[in-house]
Amino acid sequence: IPVTITGTDSGVAYTGATIDVSQYFTIDSHAGTATYSLVVGENGGTGMGTLSGTTLTVTKTGTFKIKVETLANGIYGAGEKTITLTVSNGTIEYTATDYSGTYDGQPHSISVNVTNPEGTIISYSTDGENYGSDNPSFTNAGNYTVYYRITKDNYNTISESRTVNVAKAASAPNKPDSTMDVDYGKEKVSDITTLPEGWAWQDEDKALTVGTAVKATAVYTGADKGNYETESVEISITRLKCTHATTEVKNAKAATCTEKGYTGDTYCKVCGEKVETGQDIDA
Repeated sequence: IPVTITGTDSGVAYTGATIDVSQYFTIDSHAGTATYSLVVGENGGTGMGTLSGTTLTVTKTGTFKIKVETLANGIYGAGEKTITLTVSNGTIEYTATDYSGTYDGQPHSISVNVTNPEGTIISYSTDGENYGSDNPSFTNAGNYTVYYRITKDNYNTISESRTVNVAKAASAPNKPDSTMDVDYGKEKVSDITTLPEGWAWQDEDKALTVGTAVKATAVYTGADKGNYETESVEISITRLKCTHATTEVKNAKAATCTEKGYTGDTYCKVCGEKVETGQDIDA
């Protein structure tokens, strides 16, 4: 008496786990002992693996021709059935995160983390063509695209991209005040050497006028210039009147028996202004 063996062509995604192929067959309860085998050669499938009992271990995804044969059992004859099992590439589970922040002088990168399976290879690129193992990092303000690729045998390759967005910070460090009073000795902008570190005068040859505010521009020249929204400041500079701190006496004349003398006039040695008029000395 013939036995009935049915089988269904099936498909399953690769997970790295072994596969029990008996689940794809229904065998007549009167059938004898069942033996499972892989059909190889010209009539075989495209996949690669080994079958031990009913356990299929896949080493390369593809199609597998699986054959079950049953021995005769008393009045019941032998039987067989072949099915095609398609094992497709598995899916890599992962998360990828952009970076978005404000310039802080530190390097920043995208984040790629694989949760399943283990043993994947992640490579990175800044042009989408040349990949390497190092995750690029960026410090300067700008918008950067980072391509990444995740690979593992028997899994679909992931090829995607994320961005690193570094916004400019508000203002360059040590920004000078917008007003400045300088002593009389400063005749032009370049004479002022008290700007904070990393700042320089843009219009250094501009002349300064005593008592009248003159506007000049200071610009940021630090190593990280270009990373700030504000990198220049217009400063209103007032040159103060001379304080006559250093003086000298001119036109002094000693008195004689017949002629009056003169104590001399006092002049500022800095600006040349006469600050005090002398007096006659009796003969």
